[in-house]
Amino acid sequence: MTGISYLGWLLWGMTMYVVTSGAGLVIVSEAPVAPSQVDVFQTTSQIYTLSKLPDANADVTVIVNGLVMTEGIDYTLVGKVLTFTLQNIGPNSIIQVRYKVKQ
Repeated sequence: MTGISYLGWLLWGMTMYVVTSGAGLVIVSEAPVAPSQVDVFQTTSQIYTLSKLPDANADVTVIVNGLVMTEGIDYTLVGKVLTFTLQNIGPNSIIQVRYKVKQ
């Protein structure tokens, strides 16, 4: 019996899925926690302000054109300010930011 390996996230429509593999199979299952806030932007710059303050103890998921970005590599988030480090995000890219709101 082999273990299950985490492969990443997949966005299909407005549903987030987690992708894993094990025993020679690729497993796609709906992500267990729905976000409490989703902000959507169309690219106009490298810096965006979220509509609410994310909970510091919860994950923030940033998606550009269906691809999940990696914090610290593709973007930084300080408070409500999201700054992309990628210079190759196209002018018509769609950005989704999913997060839990700080209570």
